Amino acid sequence: MRKVSSALVATSVVGATMIATAKPAAAFFWFIPVIIGAGAVGLGIGAATSNPPPGPPPTAYAEPAPTVYSGDIYTQHTAPAPGTCRIVRERVSDGYKKVRVCD
Repeated sequence: MRKVSSALVATSVVGATMIATAKPAAAFFWFIPVIIGAGAVGLGIGAATSNPPPGPPPTAYAEPAPTVYSGDIYTQHTAPAPGTCRIVRERVSDGYKKVRVCD
C-alpha cells in the first residue's frame, strides 16, 4: 500500500506541475503524452523511494565451542536425605489433610 500511495503522490505532483505551468493555447496537443509520461515517471520515483536496496546478507551462525570440565563434577541430590521429614497432603473422606511423613 505504501508503494502505491508513494507512486500516486509523485504522479499527482508531477502532473499538477505540468498542468499549472502549461499555456492554455498550446496545451492541448501535448496534454495526453505529458499525463502518460508523468505517470510513468511517478511510478518509477515511487518504486525507487519505497524499495530501498537490500542490506548485507545475514552472518553465518557458528556453534559455540563445547565446554570442557577439568576435575570432578558434583551434583545435588533431589531426593530428601534419610531421616528428614516433609509435609504432604493425604486424601480423607471429606477432602484433604496435611500429614508429616518421615523417611
